[in-house]
Amino acid sequence: MLTGLRLENIALIERLELSFAAGFTVLTGETGAGKSILLDALDALLSYLKIMHRSEQDEKTEKVTWTSKRKTNGWLVPIAVGFQGISELGKATNQRDTDTPHRFAESVVTLGEFKMPHRIENLDDVLWQYHVDTDQNLYLCRTLTSSNLIGE
Repeated sequence: MLTGLRLENIALIERLELSFAAGFTVLTGETGAGKSILLDALDALLSYLKIMHRSEQDEKTEKVTWTSKRKTNGWLVPIAVGFQGISELGKATNQRDTDTPHRFAESVVTLGEFKMPHRIENLDDVLWQYHVDTDQNLYLCRTLTSSNLIGE
């Protein structure tokens, strides 16, 4: 069951977090509020994740053969890639190190493709480096390949 959805920087949506309860969910809103964008993003994700199961029966032997197919090889898995600060830098009650500024943070998780070692073609795809964006309070790990694509 899908219990929640978080979108960031998709079309008009800067950041959106939804929680779903068991049962039927209805989305309502004014024209241009982003309902279709939300549904399109959810459809794209589910389309990528779905597995199509098909069966065929041989007319002569009546043997049934099942096949399973995905859009792409590999599996999408959640990957923790860093933290985003959700408070200002300062002191916290009972913090262990009183000399070091403290900030509350939440985990940043993305979806990534799980690859077996024999499928790795470029070592830079698995080597990570840290990246700090102080304007947005982000502390991230990225592959060397994605860092190069971004131009840093």
